[in-house]
This record gives sequence, structure tokens and C-alpha cells, in this order.
Amino acid sequence: MKDKILKVGLAIALIVIWGTIISRIINGNSDEDGIIIASKSEILTSEKNIKPFQLLVNYSDPFLSNYLVKEAVDNMVDSSLLVLPEVEQKPKKYVRFPLVEYQGMSKNNQRYQSVALVKIDRKTHLVEVGTLVGEIKVIEIYKDSIKVEKEGTYKTYKKGIKK
Repeated sequence: MKDKILKVGLAIALIVIWGTIISRIINGNSDEDGIIIASKSEILTSEKNIKPFQLLVNYSDPFLSNYLVKEAVDNMVDSSLLVLPEVEQKPKKYVRFPLVEYQGMSKNNQRYQSVALVKIDRKTHLVEVGTLVGEIKVIEIYKDSIKVEKEGTYKTYKKGIKK
């Protein structure tokens, strides 16, 4: 008997709640309640008497650690106020690698050394780490890739991909 009364009471409450929700959706969000809620940004700016979107630059920026800001003007920072450290720009040296295709590797269990099968300029070579083929030196051999070096520039080739 108690379970039946509880179930009926819960069913009535469920119908009332869903009816209220559906009626509000149908009628739309009207401002009949007369409640006005200020946005969070308006509350924060009114408490501190700060104009919205005003920048406070009286702290050191962790991302611009090499830049120093001498002084801040109201809402603008003049580019002449930033002191840039002098860094020498080295021109990037472009190194042209020949056509290289990594075909696979094998491990020598007696010497614990990897040997790779590499096609360089349409010629197949069996190379170890440190081997120099033309101007290319083999730096590392992995199962799925090989790392080579030419004139101080490093490049990694994936297995089966011609570059």
C-alpha cells in the first residue's frame, strides 16, 4: 500500500515538473519574473572601478622574459617602450639531400649492431651507424626510420617513403 502511494506521488511530481519545463519552453524565456542578473564581468569591474578591457601592464610577462616594459600609458603600449635584446640572426643554410629511401633493417646478434638497407640516388647500400655514403652520414637506425646527416643538417626518413 505504501509503495503504491509513493509511486503515485512521484508520478504526479514528475508530471508537474515536466509540465513546467515544457510550458516554459513553449512560452519562451520571458522576463516576467522581473529578476535582472548582471554578468560576472560587470560585477568584477564595478567592484574594482576598472574600465572594461583595460590592460594592466605593471608586471613581467613570463612569455616575453627577454622584453622589458619601461612604462605603461593608459590603454596603449607604445612599441618604442619595448627594449628588444640584440640577437644575431644566422641565415638558415639550405642543404639539398639526395633521393633517399629507407627499405628496412637487420640486427646482427653476434655484434649487437644494426644494419640498414638504404637506397640513395637509386643505388642500394647496406649501411651501419657512422657509415658515410657520398656526403650523407648515417646517425641512427630504427625499425621504422633512419636518421642521416649532411653538412650539419639532420633528416629522418620513414620506411618505404621516398624523399
